[in-house]
Amino acid sequence: MKKLIAVILLLCLLLPMEALAAKKVLYKGEITKRYGNSYTNVYAKMDKDSKVLAHLQPGNKVNVLALYPDWMEVRLSNGKTGYALRQRIDITETVD
Repeated sequence: MKKLIAVILLLCLLLPMEALAAKKVLYKGEITKRYGNSYTNVYAKMDKDSKVLAHLQPGNKVNVLALYPDWMEVRLSNGKTGYALRQRIDITETVD
């Protein structure tokens, strides 16, 4: 039991504090309608070869957590976070 507690404490120290805190929503966004009926993929990493977490239809709402030059970090309705190409999301509202 003491070993288990020691391992848990060690893991807590090794994890970055950002990983433990939930990211705040910066913007509300919507999957763009500029590309017709095509779906927008949400990836596990900022890499189109990574695992696809979701295929979103135009008009779907997302919460934007972070902006990068080519990507946006988004939170899906199921609570998972992933990355979508920046040009595929239109910002609709700034969250205070």
